[in-house]
Amino acid sequence: MEMVIKGRFSATEALVFERLDGILHSRTLPNGTPLAAALATALAVDARLSGTCEILQTMDSLSIEKVVDLAFDLERALATDGCSFYLPNGSRCASADRGGVRIAEEVWVLDAGLPGLHPLQIVRRDAYGPNFEYLRAEIGRLTEGTPLARMGLPSPVFRSESDGRNLLQFQPFAEAGGVVLQRWAAGSGAMRFCAATPAQIEQLAASMIADMKLFWKRRRHIAADAKRLRADAAAILKEHGAPGTAIHAVAIDLSWQHQFDEYDYYIEYDGLDHALRPGIALDFVSARSRGEKWCRRIPEGISSSFRDLGELRSRGADGEIDDVTAALLRAAPQGEYAILERLSRDGETSVTFSTSKGPLYALLYWRSGFIESEICVPGYLEWAGQTLVLRPGRPLDETAVQELVGIPLSRIFDLPIDFAGAIRNARQEDGGTLILNVDNEMLLVNTRAGRIL
Repeated sequence: MEMVIKGRFSATEALVFERLDGILHSRTLPNGTPLAAALATALAVDARLSGTCEILQTMDSLSIEKVVDLAFDLERALATDGCSFYLPNGSRCASADRGGVRIAEEVWVLDAGLPGLHPLQIVRRDAYGPNFEYLRAEIGRLTEGTPLARMGLPSPVFRSESDGRNLLQFQPFAEAGGVVLQRWAAGSGAMRFCAATPAQIEQLAASMIADMKLFWKRRRHIAADAKRLRADAAAILKEHGAPGTAIHAVAIDLSWQHQFDEYDYYIEYDGLDHALRPGIALDFVSARSRGEKWCRRIPEGISSSFRDLGELRSRGADGEIDDVTAALLRAAPQGEYAILERLSRDGETSVTFSTSKGPLYALLYWRSGFIESEICVPGYLEWAGQTLVLRPGRPLDETAVQELVGIPLSRIFDLPIDFAGAIRNARQEDGGTLILNVDNEMLLVNTRAGRIL
């Protein structure tokens, strides 16, 4: 079965798209995606899940009226909550936040500017493309001719130290003491920024305008806070900082602080990031802890990370990687070298494999000097750290669950990677879901040389 590749169709789906587009008169979804392209993806996924037919067979079985009905149902499911219908081969398609649908157990989302639907797990998480340009245009339109226009427009920023990683930041604003106003890129309400509908982008723009108004109103108060924070940060650097560390910026997210009189801030240091590269190290400073500068956690990226990096380099490495992630790298079609190069440059990347249970999506990323991964086979398997969540479809008796302990993971699931780690302990939740803790040792890695040591 040929599948959708992000950004383009297979030859078979291109043919199906042309036929659907003719029936649907080139109708587009609100974000500009051709409705026929989204429907072509849904039909391809449905055909694959059925295991009995190809997408062309499905297309040949559909009347014009049925195509129109399916297209209407899909458009409604992408734009509203609580909508569901069945695709021709029996797969249930249901709303999954705006801009996305769940087909059986798989979540597929729109990516503004690209055709079709895309697996949630491999869609970029940052702000980019037509949705980003529309957001900036809306903010520009709403601030034109007002003092807020002096703050400019937001830009996408990647911060490996933050949980969300992807931010929208304005430039440092001199009238507020050089503080940076920011917002998480995930704040659109959609599963991914690129999947947001125009209405969601407009709501995000309006919400960011409200932040800008508060930022402007409290700019003198914020400037005074920033002065004190920089003095505290300078003292921390003097006592704990390594050579090359410096204060980069003071930032604030006001989206959840509109009712507060005192604010929480982020201090950005020029130091080492999660990948132990020159980058930004973050310190979160709550309103409650301000003035207790020596009680705050000292960011690893301005102190201990430099020692860690020196020790790694003495051993010919620049990071560590766990066994599972190393196995993913070795088995990836792109090759170990290419993926390590991407990780070194971008801080995270994704890899996709085919399995007997469906697509396996893996997100590889840096965290505190380690390369780790999150793995998902929708509806069947999830992995993070050393814990595997497995949904075998039926409950096991307790004896069978305990007999899993000590067994190599490869014996209970046909992983497309060479990983022989054993199950350390196992338990079963209601409904038969298995929670397995797996041995997962650490290895050294040299991303500059593109190899695992």
